[in-house]
Amino acid sequence: MANLISIHEPLKTTGKPRLVFIHGLDGDIRKTWMADPEDKSTLWPRWVGEDTGCPVWLLGYGAAMTRWKADAMALSRQATAVLERLSNEPKLLGGPLILIGHSLGGLVIKTALQQGMSRDVERHKELARNIKGIAFVGTPHFGSKLATIVAWAHLMRANPQVSDLRLDDSHLEVLNQYFLNLRTDLGFKTRIFMETQPVRLPWWLGGRLLPGVTIVSPMSSWAHIPGEVGIPIEADHITICKPKDRSAAIHASLIAFIREVEAATSLPTKAIIKASHPLPSENIEAVSPEHRADTSVHLALSTFGVYLDADADAPVCASVYLVTDAPDRLRQQLQKIPVLIQQDSLVNAAAKKRAQSTSLQQLVEDLGTRALVLRELAVMSFSAYMYYGPKEAFNKLSREERISKFFVDPLVHRLSKKGERFEQVHTRLADMPTYLKLATETVLSAYHRAVDVPRPGTNKYSVLEELAALIAQACARHLSAPENAETANLFENLRTRIRYAENVITGEKHKRDSNPLP
Repeated sequence: MANLISIHEPLKTTGKPRLVFIHGLDGDIRKTWMADPEDKSTLWPRWVGEDTGCPVWLLGYGAAMTRWKADAMALSRQATAVLERLSNEPKLLGGPLILIGHSLGGLVIKTALQQGMSRDVERHKELARNIKGIAFVGTPHFGSKLATIVAWAHLMRANPQVSDLRLDDSHLEVLNQYFLNLRTDLGFKTRIFMETQPVRLPWWLGGRLLPGVTIVSPMSSWAHIPGEVGIPIEADHITICKPKDRSAAIHASLIAFIREVEAATSLPTKAIIKASHPLPSENIEAVSPEHRADTSVHLALSTFGVYLDADADAPVCASVYLVTDAPDRLRQQLQKIPVLIQQDSLVNAAAKKRAQSTSLQQLVEDLGTRALVLRELAVMSFSAYMYYGPKEAFNKLSREERISKFFVDPLVHRLSKKGERFEQVHTRLADMPTYLKLATETVLSAYHRAVDVPRPGTNKYSVLEELAALIAQACARHLSAPENAETANLFENLRTRIRYAENVITGEKHKRDSNPLP
């Protein structure tokens, strides 16, 4: 459970940034930030609040490294808990939000930001949009060697979040790419502090004679944020967040960062006050939602294991309907993936050679290119809707029932949505015109709304269908064997894009947030 405590609340806080400090793995809500755990006056976040005039909170959560100490949730669930706790504190909404994370705390921030912006929970999204600055203190953006060792040492009984911190973990690469895109979209500022000294044993155990361990390497600390550089601090992973006095470099830099964020967030208000020529009201045309033009979208359809005249050959069969309002951008992003693979120095020569003439599905299955492909897919503009059923039940359906449950009914579900006008449908199904005609007739009969029949997709958008096929296969395989680590990893990277799913046999419906897939 995430715990939030206020440690500094100035008299005048209107418009001031709200500061929240989040500790890391095995950290403590207060002691993480104290040079002397027995001396309350050494609490660094309070110094920051006093020097900036900003209200300050400390956030704690279950961060035990091993189950010998306590149980702890995986990173994604920790982030959800943190989002919920922060969004329920009214005082945090009175000004821009700046988050400071040490070690794992930085990854919690990044994951919370991703979840806040990708899920349909309005209070979480509002909080995420209010974040105007993030400072990372010794954060392993690409994992830690120590976490890798602990995760593999079974006797350590590592908690799930330790596995999330393993060196070169593909989830961290995808998370960082998503973060970089959100930074561009939302415009928040960042500051990175990285440790330069190894953690050593105490001197009386020969600490100076032994090599020591650098918990987070400089390469992992630096998130490759454009326009930013990792600021080296003369400290190890433990002491980097415990400055001894206010003359410390990290303190001075963080104060400057907070003032920079404060100045940037106050500019729009000043501009409004100085505006002397407001726009005349006659130049503003109000349009009611009923008369607003529909958004033009494309639909791509693919299936996995769905046959009309034969039994299913997979434990779970599925049809996936991919919707995008930016088909050209999505097409270009997908077609650019092979180019990015050739340009990426982290992809080995053999994988680059294999990627020269292969499908999107094969690029995902190739261990040499998977991380890059999943990283790119995570930030593309599309939503997927899945309709599935188990093999045993599917085989008992008649041909007409299969057409209805996997094609016509899902098309009705998509075409009946207000605010969207489907222009093109991309699929290899020869009978799609028939299914579309039946679906549009059903929409007219059931909802008294006439919708245009989308025209067949042009060849240049065939890659959209390829993406739909990848998602259909990934979802079906995951539902067939949810305990399989490989299929679960692929599905988790696509989960945020799966807006809706339905078991067409039982009628069980899944929405991305309220009732997600397993």
